[in-house]
Amino acid sequence: MGNFENFEKLGKKNQAKKIFNLADKILLDLDIGERSNLLADLQKLDRYLKIHGKLSSLEFELNKILTNFESQKQNPIKNLLLEIRNNLSDKIGLSNFESDYINYTKYGNSVKKLNNFVVIVDNIRSPFNVGSIIRSAEAFGFSIVILYGISSKLPLEKIYRTSMNAEKLIEIVFIDNIDELTSFLKKENFKLVILEKRKGSQNLWEVKITDKIALVIGNEEFGVSEDILERADLILEIPQFGTKNVINVASAFSIAAAYLSYNYKN
Repeated sequence: MGNFENFEKLGKKNQAKKIFNLADKILLDLDIGERSNLLADLQKLDRYLKIHGKLSSLEFELNKILTNFESQKQNPIKNLLLEIRNNLSDKIGLSNFESDYINYTKYGNSVKKLNNFVVIVDNIRSPFNVGSIIRSAEAFGFSIVILYGISSKLPLEKIYRTSMNAEKLIEIVFIDNIDELTSFLKKENFKLVILEKRKGSQNLWEVKITDKIALVIGNEEFGVSEDILERADLILEIPQFGTKNVINVASAFSIAAAYLSYNYKN
C-alpha cells in the first residue's frame, strides 16, 4: 500500500480500490458461491454484520500498516471503510446505522458533568424523543435524566435505540409520582424550571441561571403536567419567529441545554 503520503495523493475512488483489494484478501475464506452471491447474502442483517465485522478487522490491519502515521490529527481509514459499507448498503437497500456517524470524545477529554443541571422528562410518550433527550443531556453535560410518569414505563430497548449508548454515560432515574419527584428535588436543592411557551413564561435568552435546576420537558401534545406546573420556580420559553411556532420536544430541549450549559460555563 505504500506510505500514507502516497495513499493520500490518490483520488477517493482509487483509495477505495486499495481498500477493496485488501478487503478481498480478508474475505477469501468465503467460497465461490458465497462470493458470487455476496450482495444477496448481505440483505440479511446477520450476514451483513458478519461482513461488517470483517471490515472492522480490515481497519485493524490497516492501522498496523499505518502505525507510523500520526492518526490523532486525521484518520481517513474509518471514513473510507464507512464509504465502502455505505456503497454496499445503497446497492442492497439497507439503512446505515446512525452510530456510524458519532464521534466519541476520549474519556480523559470528555465534557465535565454540570452537576447543577438535570432534566425531567415529563410524560413524554415517544421513546424516540426520550432517547434523543438522553443523548442531548449527555452531550451538554447534564448529570441526571429523570424519566417521570409514563416516560418511566416506556420500553427501554426503544429508548436506547435512539439514545445511541448515551444511556451508559449518564445517570437515569425512574420516578412515577409527584411526591417522590418533589422529595428528590428538595433533597438535592434543585429549582424546578419549566421549558414551555405559556402565559408568564420568560425569554430563555434573557435569563442567567446560577442555581441548581431541574429542567422539565413536557408531553408532546399536552405540555408539562399540572402537578409539576404548580410547583414551578421558573417558566422559560424559546423565542420563535415562524408561523408554526412549535418545536419538537427533543429539539427544544437540545436548544435549551446548549444555551444553559454554555452560559453556565461562561
